[in-house]
Amino acid sequence: MQPYRACLLLCLLVLCLAAAGSSWAQLEAYALTHPFALPGSTTTRLQGMGGMVTCIPDRGFPNPAYAGLVTEWQATGRYSVTEFDGGVALRIAQVSAAGPLRAGRSGFQITGLRLDSDPGLVLSLPGSPPCSVGEWTVGLHYGQRISDRLSLGLGVSPCFHNRVQVLGPAPGGDALRTRANSSRGFRLGATYLLCPRTRFGAVYDNYDESVTATGLLLGGATIAADTSSKAMTAGVSHQISDRLLVAAEWFQMTTDISGRSFGDSGWRAGLEALLDEGVSLRVGDNDGSFSAGVGVESGRVSVRYAYLRDWNNDFVGPIWGGSKTNQFEATYHW
Repeated sequence: MQPYRACLLLCLLVLCLAAAGSSWAQLEAYALTHPFALPGSTTTRLQGMGGMVTCIPDRGFPNPAYAGLVTEWQATGRYSVTEFDGGVALRIAQVSAAGPLRAGRSGFQITGLRLDSDPGLVLSLPGSPPCSVGEWTVGLHYGQRISDRLSLGLGVSPCFHNRVQVLGPAPGGDALRTRANSSRGFRLGATYLLCPRTRFGAVYDNYDESVTATGLLLGGATIAADTSSKAMTAGVSHQISDRLLVAAEWFQMTTDISGRSFGDSGWRAGLEALLDEGVSLRVGDNDGSFSAGVGVESGRVSVRYAYLRDWNNDFVGPIWGGSKTNQFEATYHW
């Protein structure tokens, strides 16, 4: 983990101080939003359990294989705010709708995500100019049940746009602005029922993007590169009893740009306890970061809340500092 942090800090030094460096360093900043956007998003219920992605079916599912298990129509709205010590505040809004094509055999999900931020400081560089970020994505999921135990799914992102903006320290424009557009993006998912109470899940992401950067730090010039971001996640959940669910998950994310690679990997773990009919409490660990949540379900409506401390800290902690995330979600099914 330490070589990766050093690489990222070096990148930011070049970005904000205009030290002599190569073009790949300026472009690396574009990936700051990725762990918070659609490839890394999950439901509020699963955020409270440590940010699970693969091995627990839920409404608004992140694993496209679960589209093959859908038996009814469902709509989900989700909103979260992540406040960093450096002042950056990420606001993420996500909506999704899912339904069966053949109930319990095949189905689909459409989801859209919008991320923006208030400007904030790079804490590792005192006196540096503030920066802001943004991203918006649309995803389409299709799932197919192959057998009573196995389901497979495919997700594609026909629309993907990303920006990182370092505000100008003097009149004349931004110090730096990066933009990324995806030329290809897809997600593969699988889920397998090992036994009636134990489920395995896996997700693989691959996004190829074209990134450009311009600004005062580059002397008004524009530089560009093609990049590839990949993520692999696998996990297992087990229903200990009718009132207690536990899960563990491993993930690895890498980004390749101009012959260089950087990324992150780690573990997530969590549990969910049913306290009363329709009321649940959750607690989890997201690669060393604490999470907790609560949910209430009544009839066709469910409302959930999750709290995360230092979300994706290995990736952005050295840049923006520690963070607190509050996430809310409402779901309706019919």
